[in-house]
Amino acid sequence: MKVCPKCRTIYPADANFCPTDAGRLDDVPDAAQVTVGGRFALGSSLGGHRTGEVFAATDRTTGQECVVKLVAPALSATPALAQRLERELKQLQRIAAERVARVLDSGKHEGRTYVAQELVHGTTLAERVLANGPMLAADALAIASQVGDALAEAAKLGVIHRDVAPKNIYLLADGRVKVTNYCLPVPTSDKVFGVPEFLSPEQAEGKPVDQRSSIYGLGALLYFMLTGEPPFVGGDLLEQVLRAEPVPPSRKVPGLSADVEKLTLKALEKHSSKRHLTLRQLLGELDVLAKAAGATLPLGRLSGAMPAAAVVPVAVPVAVPVAVPVAASVAVTVPVAAPVAAVAAPVEAPVVVAAPVAAVAAPMVIQDRTLLGHPEMSKAIIESLQQTLGQQTGVPV
Repeated sequence: MKVCPKCRTIYPADANFCPTDAGRLDDVPDAAQVTVGGRFALGSSLGGHRTGEVFAATDRTTGQECVVKLVAPALSATPALAQRLERELKQLQRIAAERVARVLDSGKHEGRTYVAQELVHGTTLAERVLANGPMLAADALAIASQVGDALAEAAKLGVIHRDVAPKNIYLLADGRVKVTNYCLPVPTSDKVFGVPEFLSPEQAEGKPVDQRSSIYGLGALLYFMLTGEPPFVGGDLLEQVLRAEPVPPSRKVPGLSADVEKLTLKALEKHSSKRHLTLRQLLGELDVLAKAAGATLPLGRLSGAMPAAAVVPVAVPVAVPVAVPVAASVAVTVPVAAPVAAVAAPVEAPVVVAAPVAAVAAPMVIQDRTLLGHPEMSKAIIESLQQTLGQQTGVPV
């Protein structure tokens, strides 16, 4: 480990000069003498990357191993970038989601931003695909579901990842996923941040981002897992992200489900308004496809973890003012807030409200106010269906 004698910036052992002061670096005889934030004792260098140098570290307050990244100056080169970085890192410290690598602390060390994070033991998604090639659809969907869950948890606090790339996704030995490097996108240029192959078009243009940019990144990640390569390779990547259309994944993966391809390409739409509206909406569709493919969904998700006794199949009358196939009834899965005894029938048996029904052929699930069977149906129709169901059965929806 080395240090600049002027600005006191820490660098990996193989560095020779400080790019800021152009001065020769001094050796740090004992890495344990360097303490960041008055709390984290730095150990060996784990590598120097474009987003900053990463060091093994020990949290002196708990004795736990962790990692500390000294953030590259380019990520806080302007006051606006510096303020956003500081704000979002503080927000990340509030997240205790299972799939988000926990941020322990952040602040300044010798004038440079640092981030202390839990130590994640696993293989990156980039390493996994490079070593083994494309994944089965069930595995890819299960991983995408976990990554999307992590992105959605951060989005609750207004934090957008900005670099949803395979290098930032860790696969743990027990099948869980950890997402790292929030708020620390690779600087592609002065105005563009993020790995080019996985950037959304709005990022490529240096425009503001929201969770629909994360949806694009998740779509690119799913494409990568299914085909073994990103949506665009070679040439001017930013130009392709802005102008070109990705090759449909089914051309590279014969036999790929048409529904999986449709979801992937929708997430990769150039205009954010044509993608899924929210990460939760995308996750709902991902869950349906993952179950159909035989994947085991992440624990703790509403769609995968609801007790069987709390689900009542109900056929209800509903007029659907859209052109859809007609079937005998609408199957609606309803989370029961009141005792199941409120419905005069065993839970295992469907409760049928006798009335003609104009409906769709496929079952639909109301979850997060999204009608998964036909997402094009309006919010007003969904609310009408919920109101009708409550009136007919007496069960809160």
